[in-house]
Amino acid sequence: MTNYDNQSATLVDGFTFVAAPTVDSVSLSAGALAGGTTVTILGSGFNTGATVLFDVSACTSPNVISSSSMTCETPVHTAGIVNVVVTNPDSQVGTGPQKYTYQAAPTLTSLSQDSGALSGGTFITLSGSDFVTGATVTIGGEECTSPNVTSSSSMTCETVGHAAGPVDVIVTNADTQLSGPLTYTYQIAPTVSSIDTTSGPADGGTTIIITGSDFIDGATVSVGGTDCTLTTFSASSITCVTAAHPAGTSNLTVTNPDNQTGTLIDIFSFIAAPTITSSNPNAGTVDGATVITISGTGFIIGATVTIDGMTCDNPTVTSSTSITCETAAHVASAPVDIIVTNTDTLAQSGTG
Repeated sequence: MTNYDNQSATLVDGFTFVAAPTVDSVSLSAGALAGGTTVTILGSGFNTGATVLFDVSACTSPNVISSSSMTCETPVHTAGIVNVVVTNPDSQVGTGPQKYTYQAAPTLTSLSQDSGALSGGTFITLSGSDFVTGATVTIGGEECTSPNVTSSSSMTCETVGHAAGPVDVIVTNADTQLSGPLTYTYQIAPTVSSIDTTSGPADGGTTIIITGSDFIDGATVSVGGTDCTLTTFSASSITCVTAAHPAGTSNLTVTNPDNQTGTLIDIFSFIAAPTITSSNPNAGTVDGATVITISGTGFIIGATVTIDGMTCDNPTVTSSTSITCETAAHVASAPVDIIVTNTDTLAQSGTG
């Protein structure tokens, strides 16, 4: 202090000029609408007794740890981005480029697949709302690999291995908010142990009863890559009807909705109906006992022959293209039908 006569009095270090506080960063960039998230604010010039506002709402339990660090608990706020403001007891105010986002917790409404292999490796799409970039997924407590948020309502990931059974699926946003769980089931692959019928006509229509285990409702059956139409279903038995398929031996596969399969290799034979091209001789006595050779295709051992409805005795299949038999007695007639019937009931008629 200096009087008008230039005499002065001094108090050394009697006054401190204090810089306004600054806010450099917030430990979490986002949190729940309900507040209650503990955050650490880093910056400079924080004084004991400093307070914090998130927008215009006071952050509770402010605690100045040092001039560059303090903590508090976020207040309730509506969704959106807010300023973080520190006010020292001297009423100087500090803010910075760092802002805080209030956001809703994620919700999880559906899964593209609700079951999959014990070994993992199943890609699933999760649908819901309020997913945020950086969100993670746990399935049965294990992190789902390669999480990818494609939008606020959709994300994907790949399951990891787990023991069999139902488990919770949970989405966790970067602000640590969780979704309510949905159920995903780690499922054993289906096993096909036997079928009751191993052959049928190439035209389809054969009913097959499939026995096995771990069949899931919604499973499909294919025989030789062609769909077999289901008529009955249980976890251990499926009945289906074959569709038309080229002649030959085929695999039978049961595919569960989680794309796991059970297969029997070369188990079912599609058999073409026999064809008749000629008979030699093509005429015989009314007394019967004429041995004739019938030529054609698709003859199966055990095939039978009728001539005008009468059994031709002692049928012998010498090859798939030739069968012999002995005619029965018959009245004189014009040419009559010859019918070869395979053991699978497929028949072909001709005249001779």
